Amino acid sequence: VYGISAFGLSKEIETTPAEAQRYIDAYFANMPEVKAYMDATINFARQNGYVVTPFNRKITIFGIQDNNKRLASFAERAAINAPIQGGAADIIKLAMNKIAASLAETGLKTRMLLQVHDELVFEAPLDEVETAAALIKREMENITGIDLKVPLIADVGIGDNWGKAHKKCLSLKQPANSRLTLAKQGALKYLSLKQSANNRLTLVKQDALKYPSLKQPASAPTTGTRHT
Repeated sequence: VYGISAFGLSKEIETTPAEAQRYIDAYFANMPEVKAYMDATINFARQNGYVVTPFNRKITIFGIQDNNKRLASFAERAAINAPIQGGAADIIKLAMNKIAASLAETGLKTRMLLQVHDELVFEAPLDEVETAAALIKREMENITGIDLKVPLIADVGIGDNWGKAHKKCLSLKQPANSRLTLAKQGALKYLSLKQSANNRLTLVKQDALKYPSLKQPASAPTTGTRHT
């Protein structure tokens, strides 16, 4: 509910603004660190015109001093969100660089195809799927340069196309390496890895071929992985 008004929340959950306000108040009473983060981030943005991600990358915030309350409120919400989503973006980019270097170093034929938000899609030969999945998962779970209070977890999904690999990845409730299953048909498979931190983290809420997609998983196997 962070950043939403009582009126906006009342429309979403179909209740009165007064009831919605009580919900918001109870939320912040139970999670005072969230409110403290929001207030501190807004004040910092007002004073400096930007916010920073956990990796100290600056993100300019336009309009936070605007006399138009609607524009200023939008800028405040952007300021609150930018360090979180910006931090997640930093993490996935660092993971991509690490994975690219590791794939080249090991001589694997697995290819990184594309990024889908916090998910990466790979194409991997059938005989490399398990090796590639383990390598990608390891690199995504070991990002340096930030002191996270919770671990980054990469979930893996494999399928004959990205859609199947993605669905397998989303259905996993625990790290996937112990339950990784490979489709045995086809020249190609899709491997999907999904990575998440912990939704209680204050700042970063962060086959001839197989596809690993990470989220950060393709009818070559696809892999997907996500950072949350």
